[in-house]
Amino acid sequence: MKLLFTVFYDPKDLGVRYLKSYLTLKGHDVHIVALKELSDLPQSSFTPNETFLETCTTVRAGYATSYNFCPITDQELELLTEEIKTYSPDIVGFGTRSINFHHLPRIIPALKKGAKNAFLVAGGAGPTIDPQLPLNLGVDAVIRGEGEYAFHELITALETGNDWHTIKNISYLNEQGMLVRNAMRPPQKNLDVFPFPSNDLENDIVIDNNTKYPLFNKNDLNTTTYGSNYRYFILGSRGCIAQCSYCGGRYFCEEYKKDGIVVPRVRQRSLHNIMDELVSAKNKCNMKMVQFWDEFFIWPIPKLIDFFSDYKKKINLPFWAYLSADQLAHSPELLEVVCDAGLGTFMGGIQTGDENFCKKIYNRINHNENFLKVAFEMAKRYIPVHLLMIAGNPLQDEASHRKNWEFLAKLPAFDPSFKQYTWMSYSKLNKPFYNTVLYKKFPNLIDNVSTQSFYYEAMISNLRLILGDIEFEQIISDEQYKINPILLGKLYLDTLIKRHTDYLEPEIERLAGHEVYFWGSGTAYQKKKHLFVNTKPVCVLNDFTWEAPTTIDGLSVVDPEKAELDVDKPLVIFARHEYVHAIHRKAKNTYGFKDIVVAANIE
Repeated sequence: MKLLFTVFYDPKDLGVRYLKSYLTLKGHDVHIVALKELSDLPQSSFTPNETFLETCTTVRAGYATSYNFCPITDQELELLTEEIKTYSPDIVGFGTRSINFHHLPRIIPALKKGAKNAFLVAGGAGPTIDPQLPLNLGVDAVIRGEGEYAFHELITALETGNDWHTIKNISYLNEQGMLVRNAMRPPQKNLDVFPFPSNDLENDIVIDNNTKYPLFNKNDLNTTTYGSNYRYFILGSRGCIAQCSYCGGRYFCEEYKKDGIVVPRVRQRSLHNIMDELVSAKNKCNMKMVQFWDEFFIWPIPKLIDFFSDYKKKINLPFWAYLSADQLAHSPELLEVVCDAGLGTFMGGIQTGDENFCKKIYNRINHNENFLKVAFEMAKRYIPVHLLMIAGNPLQDEASHRKNWEFLAKLPAFDPSFKQYTWMSYSKLNKPFYNTVLYKKFPNLIDNVSTQSFYYEAMISNLRLILGDIEFEQIISDEQYKINPILLGKLYLDTLIKRHTDYLEPEIERLAGHEVYFWGSGTAYQKKKHLFVNTKPVCVLNDFTWEAPTTIDGLSVVDPEKAELDVDKPLVIFARHEYVHAIHRKAKNTYGFKDIVVAANIE
């Protein structure tokens, strides 16, 4: 049979790619249409206007962003309908989270219009928790929980004309319009039996910006699908070891418990199987970076040491993963192996530096001492530290905020060259899933979350990272910032620019008359090149992760991997401040430059 899957705001979606691999293996023709790019882009400036502040849901490294900032247009829905008509599928399926449920009243009619006689199926975290809503909007069936086996049985029943209404994991509306919930089947314990998620996506598409274009190009790992730097996404497990009160992830297991099935919080592939996928992908795709998409990439320490040692030999690419601060803090060998293998950023879901609040309200057990220990080890290696935080919770009082600020003040000091970098992503407390523990306990909590207070708290915490104690105390005691928190965005930007300028000015004077290498030719170069008119640039270095011209301002553009470089000469890096650390680390560790100066673009 011909199947068409569509996903919203997540072109890389691993769930449908797993389904495509499995169902293709069973002999079916599967096509994917990704509707819209990632939903928290584009970013606004550091200082959003009043209108944008009303919709602000995330503050990332000082930038305000808004979830679903780019709405789905009527023209994009028409393109979706036309693509479905062209493909003419027998079954149309879509996966979604409940946070995207508000789009379904527009999307489902577009799907049905494109394939009037097709069987319409919904799946994913949102429909698993609340199948009623998509069914009420005209979906024929919802597959709850793990989908491979249930979907294959459903297809088989539809092909043979057999009754599908008794298939496990399925929900539907009976003739009286009442919800029917079939029992669940135990999920697969051995995840290694599933084929790797499909990379055969050349004929699949993305619809965005009122146009459509290929979802994937195996020759360059299309950045639409994999973000920047040609990322390859991989999932080594299903589920999560945590039981956070604000997250609906635990309801996957709860759905099975209704039928007496105990599901482990997390099911893991073997590390050998994960490595086999990476080797296969590297042989097929021109990937430049690996992103482990697990909630926590945690295995026994000896196994992780072996895995990342093997990763260094076989893959040897920068990677990103949610690693355990507790494991890294207690195993210097693991920390060293992970960093040597190419860890690009150390991330931690701290939520707040107040450990007691985290445990009592968020049901998270954080060990700040371990996180701080690892953060300083990362700073030594110029690996940035990225904290995931929550702001805007009215349950958090002044004393709790103080504990958070005290924790932030203990992190590695702000570096105005941005070679070593600590930054935060603050999320507004919201209700992405139904019936989470937090909202059962505090049902009116979300009604008391103010966007203005969220932005104020997030920016105050960002300022805590870059201000001294006296300056910071002056800011938090100044009522004007609480009345108009947009002023905090301007203060943050002005502070970054001043600190960076104070660092850069003596470096510019020192380099006058010297032969130097330049790295980078984008916006930072265009904005800062005039500062270095008294230097003697040799050439522009570029590692060709993007297509650069052969010359820039009369200077040759050179691939450092292929050039003979005099690494005793100074190197000037022109880059956005959040990318400096990666370039600096490569220039220092890979190419051996000793004297590195940073000219960062901050705005």
